[in-house]
Amino acid sequence: MTAPLTLLRAVVLTVLCVLTVYYSAKVLSRLRKSTVVAGRLFLAGRRVKAAGLMITAALLSVNIFTATLLLEDPFIREVGRVFADISLLLFFLTLYTVYGVIKRV
Repeated sequence: MTAPLTLLRAVVLTVLCVLTVYYSAKVLSRLRKSTVVAGRLFLAGRRVKAAGLMITAALLSVNIFTATLLLEDPFIREVGRVFADISLLLFFLTLYTVYGVIKRV
């Protein structure tokens, strides 16, 4: 029963990785117009603050994942993998939020 769930998780995370790379490229391409982007980021303070909180939570999740690699218990390692999955989702949501702020540039 775990094999189909593992396959599903791998497919979902692969799609999420592709979307994260796509939005990273879109955000970086929009950052060329720095003065307009800076103004938009300033005016959308709440959304930028939410993006900052999401990136902080993602980095914390990565640190928890790294700590679980030190332990040999399979259950703890699976919990670490879940935290790694959560961090990828949070990185994607951060990029999507920032792109939503600067997309009109």
